[in-house]
Formats: sequence, C-alpha cells, structure tokens
Amino acid sequence: MKRILLLTLIVILTVTLNVEFAKAHTAIESSTPSDGAVLEESPNEIEIAFNTAVAEQSIAELISEENGNEIEIRTEVNDDKMLITVPETLQNGVYRVSWKIIGADGHPIEDSIGFTIQNQETSDNESSDEQISNETIEDVIEEDNQTEESSDTSNATIILAFSIVLFLALIAGLILFIKKKRNSP
Repeated sequence: MKRILLLTLIVILTVTLNVEFAKAHTAIESSTPSDGAVLEESPNEIEIAFNTAVAEQSIAELISEENGNEIEIRTEVNDDKMLITVPETLQNGVYRVSWKIIGADGHPIEDSIGFTIQNQETSDNESSDEQISNETIEDVIEEDNQTEESSDTSNATIILAFSIVLFLALIAGLILFIKKKRNSP
C-alpha cells in the first residue's frame, strides 16, 4: 500500500511540475515605446524588458512597414533588457521591431512590437493612406497577440495531455503489477 501511495505522489508531482514548467517561458514584460503606440517624434532608443534574462546573442531588427526596408540599428542586451539604439531619425510611418531571443529556459522565442510615428507638423498634409496604414498595423499587432496566446495555450495543453497520458500509463502499470502479484503463488 505504501508503494501505491508513493507512486501516486510521484505522478501527481510530475504532472504539476510539467504544467508549471510550461508556463515558465520567457515573455515580453514591457516595451518603450509600447506595442501599438503612436509617437509624435522618432525615438532614439527602444527598450524591451522581458520577464527573465535573455542571451547576449539575441538579435533585433527594425522594419518600415511602409516600404519593407530594414533600418540600421544597434542592439545591446543586458540581463532581462534589450536596448535598441536608432541612429537615424525615423520619418512618419509604421514600424515594426522584431526580435529573436533565447530565454533563461533555453527556448528560442521570436516576437515583435509595432509603433507609428505621426509628427503633427506633417500629418496634416498626409493622405488618408497614413490612416489606413495605422489601421493595418493595429490589425497586425492584434493578429500577433492572438497567435502568441494560441501558441502558449497550445504548448500548455500538449504538456498537460502528455502528463495525463503518463499518469494513466503509470496507474495501468500499477494495476497490472498488483494483479500479477496477487496471482503469483
């Protein structure tokens, strides 16, 4: 009987730890500018803070959503922060910062944030195409957020399902072991 209790306890701990481990992936905690922000002037720096430390080999890129051009940047990683220096002044438009990091748990993670620069002096002269672009970036951001939430839920579901199957297999093995032991002379 003690073996059954010990085995049950081990299985319960395994299931619990697997579910908690699935939640431990590195994720963005905050960014400046924030995702979807509308700025009146070009930022000199972009800071992204994560909930765990990230590897120094992490990379980032800044893309103009208007024309698809990559803008030259310098990236520095310090513990749980990624600091991106933007050496040139960005024009009015929609921009996306994408990054690839390796989190403290060793898993590679890709994500991005978007922001819009809308200088008040020139925005009065711009066409409605700019408004359409702003709506487009908000749609892209929303799609990214939904994909990320779906991915996180999917990973946790897979680990939970695996843990349940493992638990059931251990219980079935335990039952077979007990029956075999009772039937032996």
